[in-house]
Amino acid sequence: MQRIDSEQLNYPYYAFDYHLTSKLTKPFEKLLDRLHNAVRLFGVPLADLVGRDAEGKIHPSSGWFPVLSAIYGRLLHNDPKKVLSRVSIRIRAGLPHWLIMNLGRFYMHGKVHKIEKQAPLPQGRPLIFTPNHGFVEDALCSIITAKEHAYLVFGTLPHFFNTTYGLAAYMNGSILINRKDKASKQALMDKAVAAMELGTNIIMYPEGTWNKSPNLLMLNYWPGVFRLAKRTNALIVPVVHLVEGKTIHSSRLAPFDPAPYADSDEAEALTKLRDLMSTELMELMHKYAKTTRKELLGTHRTMHHACEHIVRSQVETAGRYYDCEVEAGGADFRCRDTAAPHDVWRSIAGLPVNSQNVGAVLYAQQLVDEDYQHRF
Repeated sequence: MQRIDSEQLNYPYYAFDYHLTSKLTKPFEKLLDRLHNAVRLFGVPLADLVGRDAEGKIHPSSGWFPVLSAIYGRLLHNDPKKVLSRVSIRIRAGLPHWLIMNLGRFYMHGKVHKIEKQAPLPQGRPLIFTPNHGFVEDALCSIITAKEHAYLVFGTLPHFFNTTYGLAAYMNGSILINRKDKASKQALMDKAVAAMELGTNIIMYPEGTWNKSPNLLMLNYWPGVFRLAKRTNALIVPVVHLVEGKTIHSSRLAPFDPAPYADSDEAEALTKLRDLMSTELMELMHKYAKTTRKELLGTHRTMHHACEHIVRSQVETAGRYYDCEVEAGGADFRCRDTAAPHDVWRSIAGLPVNSQNVGAVLYAQQLVDEDYQHRF
Protein backbone atom coordinates (compact mmCIF):
# COMPACT_ATOMS: atom_id res chain seq x y z
CA MET A 1 0.00 0.00 0.00
CA GLN A 2 1.15 3.52 -0.75
CA ARG A 3 2.10 6.23 1.73
CA ILE A 4 0.81 9.68 0.88
CA ASP A 5 2.37 12.90 2.10
CA SER A 6 0.14 15.65 3.40
CA GLU A 7 1.43 17.95 0.66
CA GLN A 8 -0.35 15.78 -1.90
CA LEU A 9 -3.80 16.36 -0.45
CA ASN A 10 -4.40 19.88 -1.80
CA TYR A 11 -5.35 19.06 -5.36
CA PRO A 12 -5.84 22.07 -7.68
CA TYR A 13 -9.22 21.04 -9.05
CA TYR A 14 -10.80 21.76 -5.68
CA ALA A 15 -9.44 25.33 -5.57
CA PHE A 16 -12.72 26.90 -6.72
CA ASP A 17 -14.73 25.63 -3.73
CA TYR A 18 -16.64 28.12 -1.58
CA HIS A 19 -14.90 27.36 1.72
CA LEU A 20 -17.15 29.66 3.75
CA THR A 21 -20.32 27.87 2.71
CA SER A 22 -20.31 25.39 5.61
CA LYS A 23 -19.95 28.16 8.22
CA LEU A 24 -22.76 30.22 6.72
CA THR A 25 -25.16 27.29 6.38
CA LYS A 26 -24.50 25.42 9.65
CA PRO A 27 -27.53 26.93 11.49
CA PHE A 28 -29.80 25.73 8.68
CA GLU A 29 -28.43 22.19 8.17
CA LYS A 30 -31.72 20.34 8.67
CA LEU A 31 -33.61 22.64 6.34
CA LEU A 32 -30.86 22.43 3.73
CA ASP A 33 -30.84 18.64 4.01
CA ARG A 34 -34.55 18.57 3.16
CA LEU A 35 -34.08 21.01 0.29
CA HIS A 36 -31.21 19.00 -1.16
CA ASN A 37 -33.42 15.92 -1.21
CA ALA A 38 -36.47 17.76 -2.53
CA VAL A 39 -34.81 19.77 -5.32
CA ARG A 40 -33.88 17.61 -8.29
CA LEU A 41 -31.78 17.92 -11.41
CA PHE A 42 -33.19 15.73 -14.18
CA GLY A 43 -34.87 13.61 -11.53
CA VAL A 44 -31.78 13.23 -9.31
CA PRO A 45 -31.82 14.82 -5.80
CA LEU A 46 -29.17 17.49 -5.33
CA ALA A 47 -28.02 15.55 -2.25
CA ASP A 48 -26.81 12.78 -4.59
CA LEU A 49 -24.81 15.29 -6.65
CA VAL A 50 -22.84 16.77 -3.76
CA GLY A 51 -22.57 13.71 -1.49
CA ARG A 52 -22.20 13.35 2.26
CA ASP A 53 -19.24 13.29 4.62
CA ALA A 54 -18.40 10.65 7.22
CA GLU A 55 -20.87 12.22 9.67
CA GLY A 56 -23.71 12.08 7.15
CA LYS A 57 -23.74 15.82 6.51
CA ILE A 58 -24.31 17.07 2.97
CA HIS A 59 -21.25 18.62 1.33
CA PRO A 60 -21.58 22.27 0.31
CA SER A 61 -21.61 22.49 -3.48
CA SER A 62 -18.52 23.93 -5.14
CA GLY A 63 -18.33 27.00 -7.33
CA TRP A 64 -18.15 24.68 -10.30
CA PHE A 65 -21.55 23.11 -9.62
CA PRO A 66 -23.86 25.68 -11.32
CA VAL A 67 -21.64 25.75 -14.42
CA LEU A 68 -21.06 22.02 -14.79
CA SER A 69 -24.65 21.01 -14.02
CA ALA A 70 -25.85 23.46 -16.69
CA ILE A 71 -23.38 22.09 -19.25
CA TYR A 72 -23.97 18.39 -18.81
CA GLY A 73 -26.73 17.78 -16.28
CA ARG A 74 -28.69 16.07 -19.07
CA LEU A 75 -26.32 13.09 -18.79
CA LEU A 76 -28.31 12.05 -15.71
CA HIS A 77 -31.14 10.87 -17.98
CA ASN A 78 -31.67 7.11 -18.04
CA ASP A 79 -32.74 7.12 -21.71
CA PRO A 80 -29.69 6.35 -23.93
CA LYS A 81 -31.12 8.42 -26.78
CA LYS A 82 -31.00 11.55 -24.59
CA VAL A 83 -27.37 11.18 -23.54
CA LEU A 84 -25.57 9.54 -26.48
CA SER A 85 -25.13 10.23 -30.18
CA ARG A 86 -22.79 9.02 -32.89
CA VAL A 87 -21.67 12.59 -33.58
CA SER A 88 -20.67 13.30 -29.95
CA ILE A 89 -18.76 10.02 -29.76
CA ARG A 90 -16.82 10.82 -32.94
CA ILE A 91 -16.00 14.32 -31.67
CA ARG A 92 -14.69 13.00 -28.37
CA ALA A 93 -12.60 10.35 -30.13
CA GLY A 94 -10.84 13.20 -31.96
CA LEU A 95 -9.33 16.32 -30.40
CA PRO A 96 -10.49 15.73 -26.77
CA HIS A 97 -8.97 12.24 -26.77
CA TRP A 98 -5.75 13.57 -28.29
CA LEU A 99 -5.53 16.25 -25.61
CA ILE A 100 -6.02 13.74 -22.79
CA MET A 101 -3.49 11.30 -24.26
CA ASN A 102 -0.83 14.01 -24.74
CA LEU A 103 -1.49 16.43 -21.89
CA GLY A 104 -2.93 14.09 -19.27
CA ARG A 105 0.48 13.50 -17.70
CA PHE A 106 0.45 17.12 -16.51
CA TYR A 107 -2.70 16.40 -14.50
CA MET A 108 -1.14 13.68 -12.31
CA HIS A 109 -0.42 16.03 -9.37
CA GLY A 110 3.31 15.44 -9.32
CA LYS A 111 3.18 11.73 -10.07
CA VAL A 112 4.86 9.99 -13.01
CA HIS A 113 2.80 7.54 -15.06
CA LYS A 114 4.78 4.59 -16.40
CA ILE A 115 3.18 2.04 -18.72
CA GLU A 116 4.72 -1.38 -18.13
CA LYS A 117 2.77 -3.41 -20.71
CA GLN A 118 0.45 -2.75 -23.63
CA ALA A 119 -0.59 -6.07 -25.13
CA PRO A 120 -1.77 -5.92 -28.77
CA LEU A 121 -5.49 -5.35 -29.30
CA PRO A 122 -7.41 -7.18 -32.05
CA GLN A 123 -9.57 -5.30 -34.52
CA GLY A 124 -13.22 -5.90 -35.31
CA ARG A 125 -14.70 -6.35 -31.83
CA PRO A 126 -15.68 -3.76 -29.21
CA LEU A 127 -13.55 -3.57 -26.09
CA ILE A 128 -14.35 -3.24 -22.39
CA PHE A 129 -11.36 -2.06 -20.36
CA THR A 130 -11.52 -3.17 -16.72
CA PRO A 131 -9.10 -1.29 -14.40
CA ASN A 132 -8.61 -1.91 -10.72
CA HIS A 133 -9.77 0.99 -8.59
CA GLY A 134 -8.02 2.69 -5.69
CA PHE A 135 -6.63 6.20 -6.27
CA VAL A 136 -7.89 9.49 -7.62
CA GLU A 137 -5.87 9.47 -10.86
CA ASP A 138 -6.78 5.93 -11.91
CA ALA A 139 -9.47 7.06 -14.38
CA LEU A 140 -6.98 9.25 -16.23
CA CYS A 141 -4.34 6.52 -16.10
CA SER A 142 -6.87 4.01 -17.44
CA ILE A 143 -7.75 6.24 -20.41
CA ILE A 144 -4.07 6.70 -21.26
CA THR A 145 -3.19 3.02 -20.76
CA ALA A 146 -6.18 1.83 -22.81
CA LYS A 147 -5.00 4.09 -25.68
CA GLU A 148 -8.13 3.29 -27.69
CA HIS A 149 -10.89 5.82 -27.09
CA ALA A 150 -13.44 4.55 -24.57
CA TYR A 151 -16.33 6.06 -22.64
CA LEU A 152 -15.86 6.00 -18.88
CA VAL A 153 -18.55 4.57 -16.58
CA PHE A 154 -18.62 7.27 -13.91
CA GLY A 155 -20.37 6.65 -10.60
CA THR A 156 -18.98 9.39 -8.34
CA LEU A 157 -21.50 12.12 -9.10
CA PRO A 158 -20.14 14.62 -6.52
CA HIS A 159 -16.81 14.61 -8.34
CA PHE A 160 -18.46 14.83 -11.74
CA PHE A 161 -20.51 17.92 -10.89
CA ASN A 162 -18.21 19.77 -8.47
CA THR A 163 -14.64 19.46 -9.79
CA THR A 164 -12.68 19.96 -12.98
CA TYR A 165 -11.90 16.25 -12.73
CA GLY A 166 -15.53 15.73 -13.75
CA LEU A 167 -15.11 18.21 -16.58
CA ALA A 168 -12.17 16.20 -17.92
CA ALA A 169 -14.29 13.02 -17.72
CA TYR A 170 -17.04 14.80 -19.65
CA MET A 171 -14.56 15.79 -22.37
CA ASN A 172 -13.46 12.18 -22.68
CA GLY A 173 -17.04 10.89 -22.71
CA SER A 174 -18.78 9.38 -19.71
CA ILE A 175 -21.83 7.30 -18.88
CA LEU A 176 -23.24 8.32 -15.51
CA ILE A 177 -24.66 5.99 -12.90
CA ASN A 178 -26.28 7.11 -9.66
CA ARG A 179 -25.35 4.30 -7.30
CA LYS A 180 -28.06 5.41 -4.87
CA ASP A 181 -30.83 4.93 -7.43
CA LYS A 182 -32.06 1.52 -8.59
CA ALA A 183 -33.47 2.82 -11.89
CA SER A 184 -30.13 4.47 -12.75
CA LYS A 185 -28.22 1.27 -12.02
CA GLN A 186 -30.59 -0.71 -14.22
CA ALA A 187 -30.31 1.85 -17.03
CA LEU A 188 -26.51 1.67 -17.06
CA MET A 189 -26.44 -1.52 -19.09
CA ASP A 190 -28.68 -0.12 -21.84
CA LYS A 191 -26.64 3.08 -22.03
CA ALA A 192 -23.36 1.16 -22.23
CA VAL A 193 -24.75 -1.13 -24.94
CA ALA A 194 -25.98 1.88 -26.91
CA ALA A 195 -22.58 3.56 -26.66
CA MET A 196 -20.82 0.48 -27.98
CA GLU A 197 -23.32 0.11 -30.81
CA LEU A 198 -22.55 3.71 -31.77
CA GLY A 199 -18.89 2.84 -32.17
CA THR A 200 -17.01 3.41 -28.92
CA ASN A 201 -15.45 1.21 -26.24
CA ILE A 202 -16.11 1.23 -22.49
CA ILE A 203 -14.00 1.63 -19.35
CA MET A 204 -15.76 -0.04 -16.42
CA TYR A 205 -14.47 -0.74 -12.92
CA PRO A 206 -15.48 -4.31 -12.02
CA GLU A 207 -14.85 -3.70 -8.30
CA GLY A 208 -17.41 -0.88 -8.33
CA THR A 209 -15.59 1.15 -5.65
CA TRP A 210 -12.12 1.86 -4.33
CA ASN A 211 -10.31 -1.11 -2.83
CA LYS A 212 -9.41 0.03 0.69
CA SER A 213 -8.68 -3.41 2.11
CA PRO A 214 -5.07 -4.08 3.16
CA ASN A 215 -5.67 -7.81 2.70
CA LEU A 216 -7.31 -8.13 -0.74
CA LEU A 217 -5.51 -7.61 -4.03
CA MET A 218 -8.93 -7.16 -5.64
CA LEU A 219 -12.45 -6.86 -4.29
CA ASN A 220 -15.14 -9.19 -5.61
CA TYR A 221 -16.28 -8.21 -9.11
CA TRP A 222 -19.73 -6.97 -10.03
CA PRO A 223 -21.24 -9.12 -12.82
CA GLY A 224 -22.06 -6.15 -15.08
CA VAL A 225 -18.82 -6.33 -17.02
CA PHE A 226 -19.44 -9.97 -18.01
CA ARG A 227 -23.08 -9.35 -18.91
CA LEU A 228 -22.18 -6.29 -21.01
CA ALA A 229 -19.51 -8.26 -22.86
CA LYS A 230 -21.96 -11.08 -23.60
CA ARG A 231 -24.60 -8.65 -24.91
CA THR A 232 -22.17 -6.84 -27.21
CA ASN A 233 -19.76 -9.65 -28.17
CA ALA A 234 -16.98 -7.55 -26.66
CA LEU A 235 -13.54 -8.53 -25.48
CA ILE A 236 -12.56 -7.67 -21.91
CA VAL A 237 -9.17 -5.96 -21.61
CA PRO A 238 -7.73 -6.03 -18.06
CA VAL A 239 -5.93 -2.86 -16.96
CA VAL A 240 -3.90 -2.98 -13.75
CA HIS A 241 -2.43 -0.05 -11.78
CA LEU A 242 -0.01 0.11 -8.87
CA VAL A 243 0.96 3.33 -7.09
CA GLU A 244 4.36 3.27 -5.44
CA GLY A 245 5.59 6.57 -4.08
CA LYS A 246 5.18 9.15 -6.83
CA THR A 247 5.10 6.62 -9.66
CA ILE A 248 2.00 4.97 -11.13
CA HIS A 249 2.77 1.68 -12.88
CA SER A 250 0.14 0.49 -15.38
CA SER A 251 -0.30 -2.64 -17.49
CA ARG A 252 -2.75 -3.38 -20.29
CA LEU A 253 -3.03 -7.16 -20.53
CA ALA A 254 -4.07 -9.40 -23.40
CA PRO A 255 -7.85 -9.42 -24.01
CA PHE A 256 -9.99 -11.94 -22.19
CA ASP A 257 -12.75 -13.43 -24.34
CA PRO A 258 -15.93 -14.26 -22.36
CA ALA A 259 -17.68 -15.70 -25.43
CA PRO A 260 -16.89 -19.38 -24.59
CA TYR A 261 -18.56 -18.97 -21.18
CA ALA A 262 -22.27 -19.62 -20.92
CA ASP A 263 -24.45 -17.23 -18.93
CA SER A 264 -24.57 -19.84 -16.18
CA ASP A 265 -20.74 -19.71 -15.99
CA GLU A 266 -20.73 -16.04 -15.00
CA ALA A 267 -19.02 -16.63 -11.64
CA GLU A 268 -16.30 -18.76 -13.27
CA ALA A 269 -15.58 -16.09 -15.91
CA LEU A 270 -15.39 -13.32 -13.30
CA THR A 271 -13.06 -15.42 -11.16
CA LYS A 272 -10.81 -15.96 -14.18
CA LEU A 273 -10.73 -12.22 -14.89
CA ARG A 274 -10.04 -11.41 -11.24
CA ASP A 275 -7.22 -13.96 -11.12
CA LEU A 276 -5.60 -12.48 -14.24
CA MET A 277 -5.65 -8.98 -12.79
CA SER A 278 -4.58 -10.06 -9.30
CA THR A 279 -1.62 -11.96 -10.74
CA GLU A 280 -0.45 -8.91 -12.69
CA LEU A 281 -0.86 -6.70 -9.63
CA MET A 282 1.16 -9.14 -7.56
CA GLU A 283 3.93 -9.13 -10.20
CA LEU A 284 4.03 -5.32 -10.15
CA MET A 285 4.17 -5.37 -6.36
CA HIS A 286 7.06 -7.86 -6.39
CA LYS A 287 8.93 -5.62 -8.80
CA TYR A 288 8.26 -2.17 -7.33
CA ALA A 289 6.54 -2.30 -3.92
CA LYS A 290 9.19 -3.71 -1.65
CA THR A 291 9.05 -2.70 2.00
CA THR A 292 9.57 -4.04 5.49
CA ARG A 293 7.25 -4.31 8.45
CA LYS A 294 9.34 -1.68 10.24
CA GLU A 295 8.98 0.79 7.37
CA LEU A 296 5.25 0.10 7.11
CA LEU A 297 4.73 0.51 10.84
CA GLY A 298 6.64 3.82 10.93
CA THR A 299 5.78 5.83 14.04
CA HIS A 300 2.46 4.06 14.61
CA ARG A 301 1.90 1.98 17.72
CA THR A 302 0.27 -0.99 15.95
CA MET A 303 -0.14 -2.25 12.40
CA HIS A 304 -3.86 -1.48 12.71
CA HIS A 305 -3.07 2.20 13.27
CA ALA A 306 -0.61 2.17 10.37
CA CYS A 307 -3.19 0.66 8.01
CA GLU A 308 -5.83 3.10 9.21
CA HIS A 309 -3.51 6.02 8.48
CA ILE A 310 -2.80 4.72 4.98
CA VAL A 311 -6.50 4.29 4.18
CA ARG A 312 -7.36 7.73 5.57
CA SER A 313 -4.64 9.25 3.40
CA GLN A 314 -5.89 7.31 0.39
CA VAL A 315 -9.43 8.60 0.88
CA GLU A 316 -8.31 12.18 1.53
CA THR A 317 -6.72 12.38 -1.93
CA ALA A 318 -10.26 12.33 -3.33
CA GLY A 319 -10.88 15.71 -1.72
CA ARG A 320 -14.08 17.04 -0.20
CA TYR A 321 -16.38 15.29 -2.68
CA TYR A 322 -15.62 11.75 -1.62
CA ASP A 323 -19.14 10.43 -0.98
CA CYS A 324 -18.89 8.42 2.24
CA GLU A 325 -22.58 7.48 2.08
CA VAL A 326 -21.89 5.45 -1.07
CA GLU A 327 -18.28 4.37 -0.71
CA ALA A 328 -18.51 3.16 2.88
CA GLY A 329 -22.14 2.12 2.61
CA GLY A 330 -21.67 -1.01 0.56
CA ALA A 331 -20.64 -0.11 -3.01
CA ASP A 332 -18.62 -3.32 -3.19
CA PHE A 333 -20.27 -6.45 -4.58
CA ARG A 334 -22.12 -8.68 -2.12
CA CYS A 335 -23.49 -12.08 -3.02
CA ARG A 336 -27.16 -12.20 -2.06
CA ASP A 337 -26.99 -15.81 -0.92
CA THR A 338 -23.98 -15.36 1.35
CA ALA A 339 -23.80 -13.42 4.60
CA ALA A 340 -21.02 -10.83 4.47
CA PRO A 341 -18.54 -11.33 7.33
CA HIS A 342 -18.57 -7.62 8.25
CA ASP A 343 -22.36 -7.72 8.67
CA VAL A 344 -22.03 -10.66 11.07
CA TRP A 345 -19.30 -8.88 13.03
CA ARG A 346 -21.41 -5.75 13.36
CA SER A 347 -24.33 -7.71 14.74
CA ILE A 348 -22.14 -9.30 17.41
CA ALA A 349 -20.24 -6.07 18.15
CA GLY A 350 -23.52 -4.34 18.99
CA LEU A 351 -24.57 -6.86 21.65
CA PRO A 352 -24.66 -5.80 25.32
CA VAL A 353 -21.50 -7.05 27.02
CA ASN A 354 -21.77 -9.56 29.85
CA SER A 355 -19.43 -12.02 31.53
CA GLN A 356 -20.32 -14.80 29.08
CA ASN A 357 -19.87 -12.96 25.78
CA VAL A 358 -17.27 -10.31 26.58
CA GLY A 359 -14.52 -12.07 24.59
CA ALA A 360 -16.65 -12.54 21.47
CA VAL A 361 -18.07 -8.99 21.55
CA LEU A 362 -14.67 -7.33 22.01
CA TYR A 363 -13.19 -9.42 19.21
CA ALA A 364 -16.10 -8.53 16.94
CA GLN A 365 -15.61 -4.84 17.75
CA GLN A 366 -11.95 -5.18 16.79
CA LEU A 367 -12.88 -6.80 13.48
CA VAL A 368 -15.38 -4.03 12.73
CA ASP A 369 -12.73 -1.43 13.53
CA GLU A 370 -10.34 -3.13 11.09
CA ASP A 371 -12.96 -3.30 8.32
CA TYR A 372 -11.50 -0.29 6.49
CA GLN A 373 -13.50 -1.02 3.34
CA HIS A 374 -16.77 -0.19 5.11
CA ARG A 375 -15.47 2.42 7.55
CA PHE A 376 -14.14 4.89 5.00
